[in-house]
Amino acid sequence: DSAKQLGISVNLDVFDTNAKAIDLKRLLSQNNFSKYDAVLGPLTLQNLELTAKKLLNDNIPVVSPFVKSKKSYPNVFQTIPDSQWMRSKMLYYVKSDTIPHNTVIIYDSKNAATANYLKNEFPSASLLTSKINDEGVEQFYLMLEDVQQVLPSGRTKVFLESSNESFISNVTSMLNAMNGITTVIDEEDDEIEIEIERDIILLTTSKNKAFEGLNVSNYDLSNLHFQYPSINFNTSISNSFQENYLNRFGTFPSKYAIRGFDLTLDVLLRLCSFGSLYAATPALKTSYISNKFKYDIPLSGAYKNEAFFILKYEDLEIIKVQD
Repeated sequence: DSAKQLGISVNLDVFDTNAKAIDLKRLLSQNNFSKYDAVLGPLTLQNLELTAKKLLNDNIPVVSPFVKSKKSYPNVFQTIPDSQWMRSKMLYYVKSDTIPHNTVIIYDSKNAATANYLKNEFPSASLLTSKINDEGVEQFYLMLEDVQQVLPSGRTKVFLESSNESFISNVTSMLNAMNGITTVIDEEDDEIEIEIERDIILLTTSKNKAFEGLNVSNYDLSNLHFQYPSINFNTSISNSFQENYLNRFGTFPSKYAIRGFDLTLDVLLRLCSFGSLYAATPALKTSYISNKFKYDIPLSGAYKNEAFFILKYEDLEIIKVQD
């Protein structure tokens, strides 16, 4: 309906694979997919790769909404930006900050590779990892004394790389408690109290569901000005859009529904403007309700979306700090 309002006429066919390869193969054999300008989906990795391989000879673009294939099919448009690419852009953003500061990297065992990568980029950074007990089992916490030792007075940027909710909760609560002006006891004279003023900024190169867990305080994240890369940012979800969606489907749109809307409209507008997804200029960046798209032109392999946001928690809200 949004395309119709823009004067775009669309012939759309919908096929349900039931997320099964056998059903997909039947659909691919029984229908002529060479007549389509583009195929949006499938949603699962196996089915996406089967579709891309089948439609490669006819050079039909296959647009992947949610998954990234390790195989580089030249007819695939990967709409999820590459994680390593986003990490490198995040670090470029951090390095552009010229205000003097210390750097600390906190991580768990599953994110040791990321920590090493960050240490290579920030050689002077201090490293802290979650505790291991005598049996060699990771405990997902840090001691207060260990954190205090790497947080002097002044400005400190702390990378937190973990997908464990308990560890994230433990670290963020401690960091928030030490943020601002705090009082400590002089090590040489137990009767003397010293005030330390810290300005702690929390970052991660990969925000995941653990950061949104019930045990993680949004107040702590906001007070620490938590910053991270994101593929989406709900900039302008209008009341009319939400009401129309609610009337049609009986519920408010999820982030997946909004992404589906943004992606489908982007594909239609690119086809209408250029006649082919391959013909769209690489300089073209489009932005919709929550997502944006800018595809590179690969020397080989899949087209990759190179558009994302850097977001920050501020006053219990999420704001955009960089496109």
